[in-house]
Amino acid sequence: MCDRIISSILTLPVEIVYRILDHLDNFNILCSIRDVCTRINTIVDSYHRYQTLTTLDLRYKSIGPQGAQHLASVLQQSKITLTMLNLSNNQIGDQGVQCLANILQYNKTITTLNLHYNQIGPQGAEHLANVLQQNKTLTTLNLHYNQIGPQGAEHLANALQQNKILTILDLRSNEIGSQGAKHLANALEQNKTLITLDLYNNQIGSQGVKHLTNALQQNNTLTTLKLAANQIDDHGVQYLANALQQNKTIITLNIYNNRIGSRGAQHLANALQQNKTLTSLNLIFNHIGPQGAAHLANSLQQNQTLTSLNLASNQIGDQGAEHLANGLRQNKTLISLTLMSNQIDDQGAEHFINALEQNKTLITLDLEYNDISDQEKQRIKELLCINHGLTVSLEYKKDKRL
Repeated sequence: MCDRIISSILTLPVEIVYRILDHLDNFNILCSIRDVCTRINTIVDSYHRYQTLTTLDLRYKSIGPQGAQHLASVLQQSKITLTMLNLSNNQIGDQGVQCLANILQYNKTITTLNLHYNQIGPQGAEHLANVLQQNKTLTTLNLHYNQIGPQGAEHLANALQQNKILTILDLRSNEIGSQGAKHLANALEQNKTLITLDLYNNQIGSQGVKHLTNALQQNNTLTTLKLAANQIDDHGVQYLANALQQNKTIITLNIYNNRIGSRGAQHLANALQQNKTLTSLNLIFNHIGPQGAAHLANSLQQNQTLTSLNLASNQIGDQGAEHLANGLRQNKTLISLTLMSNQIDDQGAEHFINALEQNKTLITLDLEYNDISDQEKQRIKELLCINHGLTVSLEYKKDKRL
């Protein structure tokens, strides 16, 4: 189809060519229309969409390594000033990454690169590490769902020790293990710019957490640490808690879907009584139970910085709800509390009704997927007529995301 379009537009008036370009996506304009001849290049360069192109989204285009090579060639020669390049789900592999890396090392405009789900292994990570050592503009790198492993993590970590630009690194589901976490921890001791690190689903375990928390005692720039689905138990959480007592920069900690029980919750509660920077704590899908809720409730009575606490799916029950409600009576900073799917019934809901007659700072309380009767839900709605700043979620919303 592209060949037929090209043969027909070589002699058409410029305005007609513009209208044809209106019906083509950016990838076809860049990789099929450009470089046909000098005249077409001139027309494309003056085309309004091309001149203002700053975001190139090529998700699910199946371009493969060959398409990545062609794209890299075009980006090197063209005058467009891209700031965001999204190539997620394209199976470009290590070969495709190498082609892109050759031009990204010296690119001066791209700030965000998304390579999610592209069959990138350790060799591809090495190519990207070379980019990070040279590039002066890239601030966000997304490698979610690839296979860089501990060796690839080592390549990136070595680059991070020198890089002074990257602020967000997404390595979700990359099988880096505890050894990969160790490499990244070494980098964090030196790096002064990274603010967000996402290691979701990397099997780092408690040993990997130990490496990272040692680094946190020296790192003063990381603000968001995401360690969800990493087989972290109470022992691993103790390392985190100890680090939080000293670290003064982490504001968001995401440790959902791990193996954290009541003892782990106690370690975190002890840290929260001293920590003065953490504002968001996500513990979804753990096993803290009512006793763990009690520990966290005690910390809420003293902590003055935490604003968001997510305890969805933690089996806290009515007893845990009572403890948390008591904590809310004295707390004056928490604005969001999520307790979805926690086996709370009318008795637990009643504790919150009584507490929220006093507490005037909580803005959002999520009680969806519990066992609260219609009668008790009506009592909560009556409470909302008094506490106008409060929103309580009681019914399951199909589009709700944890």
